[in-house]
Amino acid sequence: MLTFPGRKKTRTLHVGAVPVGGGSTISVQSMTTTRTADVSSTVDQIRHLQTAGCEIVRIAVPDMEAAQAVSSIKNMVSPDTQNVKNGNRSLRYFGLEYYSKKQG
Repeated sequence: MLTFPGRKKTRTLHVGAVPVGGGSTISVQSMTTTRTADVSSTVDQIRHLQTAGCEIVRIAVPDMEAAQAVSSIKNMVSPDTQNVKNGNRSLRYFGLEYYSKKQG
């Protein structure tokens, strides 16, 4: 029989409107695998994740071309976030991850 140690008490943080940690429920999150500069593919993947029940979606912003696409992606996704419901869940946070390339 497996035994698990007691859960560590943590405080609740908010990722956008989504509570994470503390006593909050588990939030479904994912990251896109598309090239961020490809706006239509990235938006399509975000909408698929949203329909599947994802509450937090992250995208990578590895370069200036991707950074310039972010506002278009956000504008295309944000109006739909209130319309797609999955039980009690809908996409409530659109996050970004920035990766800088080291100059070597």
